[in-house]
Order: sequence, then C-alpha cells, then structure tokens
Amino acid sequence: MDNIIKTIDNDMTPRFGHTLTLVCKAKGQEKAVLFGGVTGSDNHYSINSDTYVYYIGTKTWTKLNRNYIK
Repeated sequence: MDNIIKTIDNDMTPRFGHTLTLVCKAKGQEKAVLFGGVTGSDNHYSINSDTYVYYIGTKTWTKLNRNYIK
C-alpha cells in the first residue's frame, strides 16, 4: 500500500475550488476522490494539488502519494 500516505480524521481542511468525484457506489464500498482546491482564510490562501479518497461508510479521508499517480 505504498500509495497511501496517511489516514486523517474528519477534520479535513476546508477548501474551495476543488473537484469531488464519486468513483465507486457499490454498497459497502462507496468512495469519492477529492483533488486540489484552495485553503486558507483572511487573504492568506494556498492552492493545493493534494488528492484524497473519502470512504463514505467509515467517513475517513486517505491522502494519496502523488508519486504513485502516473
């Protein structure tokens, strides 16, 4: 599983300008992929190229290693 960096809790950093795509809706395997977005506040913003998988059943996020995605 070298494509997984870490699992984070439900305190995913709020963002805007991202994409969120449902990639599996099979019962018990529902998940979506989030890519990019802008984070920050008070005129201090960062553009991100992070990729996360959201496991709907467990309500957890897993950050993917960008070196794995080719």
